[in-house]
Amino acid sequence: MSKKDFYIEFYDMVDEVIHEYLDSHGLPSYVGTILFEVSYQLKSRYNNLRSDGMPLTQVIEMVKEAILPEFEITRKLIMPQDCIPLSDALSHIGNRLAVYVYNTRQLKYLMPFIETVNRPLVLLCEKSVDIEMDMPEYVEAIDLDYSIVPEQTGNVNMSVNRMRSFYMLMNSIFSVLKVEGVVLLEGCHFQEQIIGEIAREHHFPSILLQQGWPSVMHTMFRRFPYSHFITWGGGFNNLWRQYNPAPEYCAAGYPYPVKSKRADAISFFLQAPLFISDDVYFDMVVDLIAETAKKYANRTILIREHPEFRMNISQKKNLSEFSNVRFVTDVALSDVFASSCVVVSHFSSSLIEGIAHGCIPLVFDPTTASRYTPDVEALGLGCISTNSVDFFRKLDIILSENSTYVGNIQVSKRHWYNAVGLDAAKSQAKSVNHIAQPFVMSNHAGKLNLGCGRNIMPGWINADLTAHVPEVFTMDATRSFPFPDNSFDYVFSEHMFEHLDLCGQQNMMRECHRVLRPGGILRLAMPNFDFLIDLVNNPDSEINRRYLDWSYRMFIQNKVGYEIDRNDYPVFVVNNFMHDWGHKFIHSTNSLKSMALSCGFCNGERFPIGASSYLELQGCERHQNEIPEWANNLETFVMEFLKSNNN
Repeated sequence: MSKKDFYIEFYDMVDEVIHEYLDSHGLPSYVGTILFEVSYQLKSRYNNLRSDGMPLTQVIEMVKEAILPEFEITRKLIMPQDCIPLSDALSHIGNRLAVYVYNTRQLKYLMPFIETVNRPLVLLCEKSVDIEMDMPEYVEAIDLDYSIVPEQTGNVNMSVNRMRSFYMLMNSIFSVLKVEGVVLLEGCHFQEQIIGEIAREHHFPSILLQQGWPSVMHTMFRRFPYSHFITWGGGFNNLWRQYNPAPEYCAAGYPYPVKSKRADAISFFLQAPLFISDDVYFDMVVDLIAETAKKYANRTILIREHPEFRMNISQKKNLSEFSNVRFVTDVALSDVFASSCVVVSHFSSSLIEGIAHGCIPLVFDPTTASRYTPDVEALGLGCISTNSVDFFRKLDIILSENSTYVGNIQVSKRHWYNAVGLDAAKSQAKSVNHIAQPFVMSNHAGKLNLGCGRNIMPGWINADLTAHVPEVFTMDATRSFPFPDNSFDYVFSEHMFEHLDLCGQQNMMRECHRVLRPGGILRLAMPNFDFLIDLVNNPDSEINRRYLDWSYRMFIQNKVGYEIDRNDYPVFVVNNFMHDWGHKFIHSTNSLKSMALSCGFCNGERFPIGASSYLELQGCERHQNEIPEWANNLETFVMEFLKSNNN
């Protein structure tokens, strides 16, 4: 029989004490997060005193004395409105979506979103963040420097100075940057919560992305100040909303890899002995692993330690003696899940997270008055056990009725995970782009110039993969556009489409169709494959001879170290044209029209360069400024495609 503990009572009591203090002093929720950090050291003492029979009222006074400050915390003290001088390096950064990054682990979790959101980003990184990962062109990172913030002197403790310094720094940064919104992960740290408060003061959205699932909703996960919360799935929304009524909720999915099953291991995810666990319970789980390895000698037993709390050497040595036990602490999470049939833990996020990977959760919770939320047993998704005898009975049930549990998981998976992998990342990005629309959307007059290069057109959104001047909006045309459906009347692109591979071209075409309004026009100017064929078939026509001589002299002559027969010019000119300047796929009129029709467009019509039935599309092309006009007229064709009013 497990011992009685008071851990759940402790966290509920601490939250009541903190909430009462915040309300009586008119303080924001992040002050409660700082006070909660102080309570960590009290858990065991509280538990011992209550186990020894000390009345609750008496123990509460002890907790208040330990965690509440001796001096008065005021909003003016922790939220000063003074601005601090910032580096000139920030002056060129503006009109961007901000992403706050707490540590390197967070950055790794944020990468699916960063790689998918496809718009100018500024990463606000703590000093501990390692930004060695490859980033898209539209990302710029800055380090947060607390040293420039003067500390408050006098009877002020370190925690208050931490809050004050971070608030002053972020308030000053957001006053300069004019961000379109800020994206955060996890949301439980005081820094993230301060940003949520500042966003509210500056009237821009603060958007929280779900990273894990705490099960035990203690103070750090209550009263979130964010304007929006994008969760893994609708099943989580009401669970979060119970303690966090302020945000608007939407479900996007689980943006991490989910791989096909490769094995049927029993996998243990170890928790640090914090919150509702302790060293005794941790040791119970270690003993449970050993018993499982003996009882199921023919099954692989996987052990994944908590990244911030590892087994001691003796425990690890004892378990390593079992031939069927493997440690997978440093193995990618998706690979661990792919190798697992059953996932075992106390209150880890991995229990419910495993459902996204088709794993059956088996909760081992010997603590008093707690039960894993959501109740996976009541939902028919897994089992919950409270002692070792109960654990093995439930494990036998799961293994014998595996197909039933897996079937239940497949049926209910969409309730908890709207999507997984890249589909979920795209859904996250679409939700963020809808909530925090780029500022350029407010003054673009319904016109988008893709791959603008140096052709900056007034009144248009001029977009490119890299920004040569501040007016250029950085984005990747091969990914989902960061604009809402039906946003533009015209999309124009000149000599960019051929720089995309076939998949990238199809994505751009589909996205152009999506963002155009019904009746909108896509105008594309690009090299003509038919012109290249004619160079080969009719090299002696006057205009083709002129082009072959010019192209060979300009682009090929200096690349070869021997004399080339004039009759071979077409071979070299066509090969060079197909591969130079980053060209990847050259279209003919018919092949381009076929692609456009497959993406929903209709009425493909060819026009002379600079000519159009629409005033806004007349004279848009500028490629004739790069090469002689006669050569441009020969190699370039222009087509316009209509988005039907029925779309």
